[in-house]
Amino acid sequence: MNNNADILLSIIIPTYNNENLLTKLLSALAKQEYIEKTQVIIVDDGSVDNTVKIINKEKLPSNFSLFSKKHTGVSSSRNYGITLAKGKYITFIDADDMVANDYIPSFIEFYFSSKNVSDVMIFDVNEDLNEKYRKINQKEICNLIEGTKNNKSYASVGIHSKFYSKDLITKNQIKFDPKLRVGEDLIFNASCILHAKCVTISNKKLYFYQEKHSVDKVSAENKLNELTFQQDLKKIIPNEYKKILIHYRITGICFLVERYYSRYKDMGLTFYKATVELRKIIKSYDYINYIKDSRYDNMLCKKNRILRKLLSHGLTGTSIIFINLVNGRR
Repeated sequence: MNNNADILLSIIIPTYNNENLLTKLLSALAKQEYIEKTQVIIVDDGSVDNTVKIINKEKLPSNFSLFSKKHTGVSSSRNYGITLAKGKYITFIDADDMVANDYIPSFIEFYFSSKNVSDVMIFDVNEDLNEKYRKINQKEICNLIEGTKNNKSYASVGIHSKFYSKDLITKNQIKFDPKLRVGEDLIFNASCILHAKCVTISNKKLYFYQEKHSVDKVSAENKLNELTFQQDLKKIIPNEYKKILIHYRITGICFLVERYYSRYKDMGLTFYKATVELRKIIKSYDYINYIKDSRYDNMLCKKNRILRKLLSHGLTGTSIIFINLVNGRR
């Protein structure tokens, strides 16, 4: 391992049963220019396949390190990686994804650019830029946390293709919430952006998703996850950015209907119990004060605009029937 002073970037890669995809990513990173200025931290989260054996067989540079731990989830793996990070900046890559051949050089170029000293550097932004990098202003914070600008996709709301100052993370004690299965990266990213004194963006494409993530799956865990996510989000969003809360409360309740209550039979509920429970959640968790707001309908797809209107009028049963009809279920 190089001296800590030489390490500019710590790359944290959590793994769990990724034997078929991980070597492709590690090989791509090992070949990149300036790899000697990085620390690659692989945190295996108790894999039960051959992931660990395959990593140990790989002829990787000395600055690649594997750490194994008990299976406790991706958030705890990333948090553990942060405690091991020696770089001035930290970034995260999922083991089943891929990065551009100039992923590390692009960061190094930014780092040594004298006019760009930022707490957060965000690549893959959907914007035509006159220069390679642009510092955002305070009014653009919502765009980055919501992932949209002028009703169009703007930047991913998660942690990928982003580089965070280690000092920013440690001084503000920013961590991933292990209780979250979905949205934990959004909360982390939003916390970093809100604490940052300077955020810089680039439209250079560096990160490539290889597989669908768990947000697309129907699960009994979705209810608790959604409610925890909303509690976490409310803790970090200041009053001047209430627009963010409105956006995520509306999309969150739509997610809950589609990914949990519309599959009420799979969740062990009757239709009646599903409608009653959904109505109680809307009231108890303060969704009602947000879903009545129609000012942000232009940010929603047609299905969710209709769903918001149904829910705002207390038509929980109708909302469940509507989603099932749209999705071709009865």
